[in-house]
Amino acid sequence: CESVFIDKDGYYYIGISWDNKVGFYQTLFYKLDSSGNIVNQYVSKVPLTTADVHDISQSSDGSFYLATNYNKNEGRNEWYNESWPAITILTKDLLFKNSFKADEKRSQRIEKLLTANKSDGIILMHNKYYTFSYLRYDSVKAKVDTVVTSTHKATLHKVSSAGDSLWQRKYFVREGLINHWSDAETSEMFDLKAIPDGTGYIMGGYSYRDNAYEKLAEPYYVPLLIRVDNDGCIIP
Repeated sequence: CESVFIDKDGYYYIGISWDNKVGFYQTLFYKLDSSGNIVNQYVSKVPLTTADVHDISQSSDGSFYLATNYNKNEGRNEWYNESWPAITILTKDLLFKNSFKADEKRSQRIEKLLTANKSDGIILMHNKYYTFSYLRYDSVKAKVDTVVTSTHKATLHKVSSAGDSLWQRKYFVREGLINHWSDAETSEMFDLKAIPDGTGYIMGGYSYRDNAYEKLAEPYYVPLLIRVDNDGCIIP
């Protein structure tokens, strides 16, 4: 169980994944009363290959949004599994409404999701890999090579309830020109909340830069708190 939720009436909701290690996946979503008795449940059906429930949100009409993933097993055991971040939408009675891919194949999972402030849509929080490159002189070959590598960046992604991508933003605060991999910043977020007045969102996590002490006279790791408006733009 990776996620729990409590509604305004005091019912508990839990999201669970199940798989048989050879390519069959299910999402199990339960509604419980305060004594732990099952009141209602949703179990994904073939051909929908969703599994984990990483986070749960509920809209004003009572619909549930589950941050999950599609899975495809191309071998005979779980090590061959490939996954895509996905959203599953259920009615307030836990009936299936819709499910759609929410990012690219093999992208990092959706850590948190919220129904959008004052508009239709869903706000997704990822810690996604982004590639970057820099030049390096190879003294053996006597030529300049382009080195391509990647690191995590905290990312917000807004999608419509039909699955259309509306905007996507990545966030970093201690990265400028990259002349070496140690100049790149890693940023990761672990929690996401809507600002109570409906003007935006706030995220909490950390920033890491390998040469922060040497280049910036700052710790390698620092706490990171980012406030954005409803379009994902940083509020100074």
